[in-house]
Formats: sequence, structure tokens, C-alpha cells
Amino acid sequence: MSQSDASQSDVSQSDVSQSDDRTGTGADDILTAPEVAAMLKVPVTTVYKLTREGKLPAARVGKHWRYLRMDLIQQIRRDAAQEQRAAAAERRRHRRVPWEADCEFSVAVDSATRCDGQGVVRNLSRSGAMLSIDRLVVQGRLVRIDDPILLHVSDDTSLGTAIGGEALRGRVVHVQNDKSTFMGIAFEGLADEAAGRIDELIGGVPN
Repeated sequence: MSQSDASQSDVSQSDVSQSDDRTGTGADDILTAPEVAAMLKVPVTTVYKLTREGKLPAARVGKHWRYLRMDLIQQIRRDAAQEQRAAAAERRRHRRVPWEADCEFSVAVDSATRCDGQGVVRNLSRSGAMLSIDRLVVQGRLVRIDDPILLHVSDDTSLGTAIGGEALRGRVVHVQNDKSTFMGIAFEGLADEAAGRIDELIGGVPN
């Protein structure tokens, strides 16, 4: 969620305690941080962090943050549309093929902390991969767009053999938590030799 989308301004207590007849906004549509956490299915600490970073639309009421339900829904829809456009552009640049390989990943929380998880590589291209994972919250931390990530693929798979057991570095470019949970990764700094081996693997899969 971009800084420009975050509306963080001081409002009076009376402004949020009354319905706005022009917008149809009532008390039930004004949410606290714990209510936002429940709505988004993330820890409340994540809500506060995203709010401080200007990535959630919010307003100050004294010392407290308050959120409009519709603002959050609209923001999620904008983010989803942006992710879909980015994914479509990536697919046009590089052929992506169905795959299946067990993997482990580490998401960087900061320079000293990483959250580890497990999943399965479901499709693969020279530029990235799509993983199916158990959940988007790994060790209490929500996986987010643009998180740095290390991908370790099992050595007993053709992909693991091709890259010589080395970790693939990249960033999270897509997250989906619907009937299944998926995470898209864009590779970064992929060595020419590893990229060539991935191309050979992909080239062996029929269109």
C-alpha cells in the first residue's frame, strides 16, 4: 500500500462517533486496530506497523488509530490489481511452466532476523517461481510484497540438482490467501550458469 494512499490525519472524537449521512458511514464501519487485524487475518502488531509506515489508510483519534472498513477494502482491491498486472507482465517476459518441487524459504524481517517456512514450487520460469505454502503468517510474521527471500529447493529434485543446491535469492511479488495460499517470487542476481540450467529445464517441458 503506497504512502499516498494512507490518509493519516487528526480528527475529533465527535467526528467518528456520528454517522455521516452523505457517505453512509456508521459506527460499525469504523474499526479499531484489533478489529482490522481480525478482518485482515494478521497479527495486530502488523496492523500497527503498516499504519506507522503509511501502508494502511487510518486516522488519529487522540492517541488511537481508527480505520474505515471501505478504505481498507478499496486498498486491498488496488493492491490485488497491481499484483495481477505485475504478474501478467512477468509471464509475458518469460515462459512459465508447471512444476513440483519441495522447498524451504526464509523471509527477511530485518538485517538480523529471518522467518522460515516450507512449501512446494508449483510453477517456474527463468525470472521467478510460484510457491504453494501453508499460510502467509510465518512464525508470527506476515509475508508481504517486496520482502527479501531465500529459496532452498530439495537436492533430490531436478531443479535442486540444476542449481547445485544453492539458495535462490529474490523478492516476494505476489501473495494470495484464498482457497489455497500462494506466494510469487521474482529472482534477483541469478547467476548466468544457474539461469541457463533453469532455461534447459523449462525448455524440456512441452508447451
